[in-house]
Amino acid sequence: MNKIEYLQSINYMKNCSDLLKISQQTFSLALTFFHRFNHHYKMKNISNLECLTKERNEEEILDPEIDIPLDNELLCCTCLYLACKSNEVNRKIRDVINVGYRILHPEKKVLKIDDEFWKFCNSLVNSELILLRVLKFDVNTKLAYQYLLRFFQDYLISDFCDLKYEYKESSLTLENILRHLTQVSWSFINDCYINPDICIKYSHKEIAVASLYFGMKSLNIKMNKPFPQWCHELSSKLDPDNVLEIIQDQIDFYNEHII
Repeated sequence: MNKIEYLQSINYMKNCSDLLKISQQTFSLALTFFHRFNHHYKMKNISNLECLTKERNEEEILDPEIDIPLDNELLCCTCLYLACKSNEVNRKIRDVINVGYRILHPEKKVLKIDDEFWKFCNSLVNSELILLRVLKFDVNTKLAYQYLLRFFQDYLISDFCDLKYEYKESSLTLENILRHLTQVSWSFINDCYINPDICIKYSHKEIAVASLYFGMKSLNIKMNKPFPQWCHELSSKLDPDNVLEIIQDQIDFYNEHII
């Protein structure tokens, strides 16, 4: 799977999630499954190519694509189905199959419950087992959204923002500023889960802190303390450099993929 196919698969998942009417959090969880699965086989292919290169005594560096044992669309539907089950979202397997089939074949009628339907059903069940094994049955549902909400619940806005100057000069109320900050940070998290590098490399809490910092910078909200101290107060084990790297990686992702 090359980069174009990778992004097309994500777009296919998004279209399916819209028709299934699942939440953004459930869709993002499906994306984390998708990224982790592909990363597993990418690393496996790299390891196999390194062994092959040593055996052939070749000096050139091979660029491996992601070769996975599942069809791209089948994997996407499987990730969505598993994410719905993990988040206790009631979506039946026939709903996922019908939606996935409809998007691939918009000109065709809805699948009847016949041999072809049961073939798709068996394929989805089998691919779910493969996905679970690759994930090592780790289907943690606590994403960056929950950490972000926890920050707003556990801390006063004055604990991590200096709003004195902006609040006096701005026509917005404190409530509106907080709402805008939440919206910008939330949107940044949505975009981060599309980026496979961020999903694989960083923790959900680091993504949450980066989204909050990005929202503050976007809205020109000043910090009331040094940046490293600000990070450590939100999470004592957090590396401030990782927060900055997440933001830079996502900006690079925007520049590369969004036109």
